[in-house]
Amino acid sequence: MCLITKKKSFSIAKEDIKVWKAMRIALDRDGYTSPFQYFTYRPNILYKQPIKLIPKKEFVGRTVCAFDTYVTDYLNKNHGYINNGEYIPALIYIREGLHSIIYKDRAERIVNGRQGMYVIEFVIPRGSRYYEDGTGLCVSNRLILKKHKKICV
Repeated sequence: MCLITKKKSFSIAKEDIKVWKAMRIALDRDGYTSPFQYFTYRPNILYKQPIKLIPKKEFVGRTVCAFDTYVTDYLNKNHGYINNGEYIPALIYIREGLHSIIYKDRAERIVNGRQGMYVIEFVIPRGSRYYEDGTGLCVSNRLILKKHKKICV
């Protein structure tokens, strides 16, 4: 997955930031698994991952996920972006980090109609580094699954 933004540098969270992720229930029902990276998050654990940008020399083609046409439409309208693999120097391409969504309704649009997926609340802790794009997606270097009850489905 990749985040594309025009912000040239990260922000630092001045307070905890409530964010959302589209997730599936973990097999042991004690956490949630990302449907894209298949990583399982457990409650009350601070997850850390450095944010890594994609340098121009390593840029390879298409970076926007095909299912998320909202991002492609936004980039086309605001940056003249064409999803044909061209590198646009005015944008920052983020390869790695902990992805989440700032607006719950944005997360609900991703989950809508996908069986077994849920919108789950996470927190980017105060002091974390993060980038946002113009569509409500973000990438941070730290993330916590806060609210959680053992799932009995």
